[in-house]
Amino acid sequence: MEQQLKDMLEQQLRAPQTPEPISWWPVAPGWWIIAVLLLVLVGYAANKLRQNRQKNNYRRTAATMLDAYYSDWLQYANDGNYLLAANSVIKRACSHFDASSRKLSGIDWVDYLNALSKNDLSKATLAALSNGLYQKQPKAEIEVVHQDLKAWLLTHDTQPTGDSEPLFKAEGSNA
Repeated sequence: MEQQLKDMLEQQLRAPQTPEPISWWPVAPGWWIIAVLLLVLVGYAANKLRQNRQKNNYRRTAATMLDAYYSDWLQYANDGNYLLAANSVIKRACSHFDASSRKLSGIDWVDYLNALSKNDLSKATLAALSNGLYQKQPKAEIEVVHQDLKAWLLTHDTQPTGDSEPLFKAEGSNA
């Protein structure tokens, strides 16, 4: 009898039903809102990165040019050529955000560079850029000048720092 009862109970049992597999696609509207917000955020971040990269492209280009001139100096050891070329690169970089900087020279020029710098340029660099450019056979510490100018290029501000007065007057320069 027990066997019959067991058989009868087993026949009444249904096979266990498994739930439907969980879908990877979110159905709830909250997930759709989160997905859209994430897409907008990623798009905004990508656009800002692209704009920042374009805005600072002149820095990378100028640093590459400085390195090329430094390589030439290592090969030929002509201080005057390096100083003229490096000064030209820095002037072009400055004219990217301030066209009036092209008029500066001498002490006004190095003061302008220091005003934009987060760290002051070394005395060797200041002397080379303010006086060395105008000497027939300039002697400068090119290694120091190169390191200073490259650091300046990669870290300078495009607006003067501090509470200083205007960097230069409309037509004033030391020629």
